[in-house]
Amino acid sequence: MPLFEVIQPFRARLYRGPARTVYPKGAKAGFLQFWDKSPARLRVTIYVGVNIPLYAARIGESHRLADGVSYPALLNRIMEFTIRAALARSVDECEWEQDELRRRGLDAIQIFRDGKAIWADSAAFEHELTEARRERVEQRFRDANEADPALYLRLDDDLRARWRAAGYETPSLASDMKKIFAELERDAAERAEVARQSLIGELLREQPAKPS
Repeated sequence: MPLFEVIQPFRARLYRGPARTVYPKGAKAGFLQFWDKSPARLRVTIYVGVNIPLYAARIGESHRLADGVSYPALLNRIMEFTIRAALARSVDECEWEQDELRRRGLDAIQIFRDGKAIWADSAAFEHELTEARRERVEQRFRDANEADPALYLRLDDDLRARWRAAGYETPSLASDMKKIFAELERDAAERAEVARQSLIGELLREQPAKPS
């Protein structure tokens, strides 16, 4: 039986049997190249090119959370922005985009995948698509937009799992993030108070003793 060498993203191994390829979830095949390296052993090297989807995210028209990042990196950016927003609220320095995230949750974030705006509301997407057909710009609309409610559900599940791993239980983040904000703000206030008391104690200990 021929011996094949398969080089795949994130793995490389030898096995006997028909060549097969496993792609990461959501990846698309870019190209395959085959050539005979050793006719005596029928050894074939398979190079697999994969296009991993890249994401961008923004709140409003101006504030970008992420631009051209992988899905795991997108999760990291949303979590980081959430933490920074909660810390800003704890000292009354919250900006509009940060409060928008607290009030509206993931609904406040416009996600883009490979340059296309992702719609969480299929009905709204179909309505706009109908308008695009009426105006004879359907292809232009499809080139820039895509309906994928499942992506927002996946984001919600994955973010909640990450918060859970960090010690925070939170309900769905789809329509608001008030609970996770409140917990982060409380933790920030408690840690700030501990830091203040520690600083006071440290400074008092450093004062020279008065002569008797």
